[in-house]
Amino acid sequence: SPCHWRSTMQPARMLVWDLAENAVVFEAETYDSNSRFTQDDRFIVASRCDAGDDDAQISVWDTANDFAFRAYPGTYPQLHPNSELMVTIGPDGNIWIWNIAKNALVAILPAISS
Repeated sequence: SPCHWRSTMQPARMLVWDLAENAVVFEAETYDSNSRFTQDDRFIVASRCDAGDDDAQISVWDTANDFAFRAYPGTYPQLHPNSELMVTIGPDGNIWIWNIAKNALVAILPAISS
């Protein structure tokens, strides 16, 4: 299972600070220490496992819409420099391409076996 690690990871708090105001503007629970912003700072993306080992999930928060939360199936999110596209390994093992600005699945591409 791609998220077998969850059983050993402790939940953590992700904090987003407004440095000018020296204040926390957003806080969320995540299991991923590598949460990151898209290039334009509109979205925050983190991998996590939600309910169990087979329930892989990618968490996305929309900073332009009051940190609205969205969940995407899959693992290993990779962000395109245009800040709208995200590529993941879907729950079926194929490559899933998402438009996170439109909250829509764009394509599913077959994985190439090694």
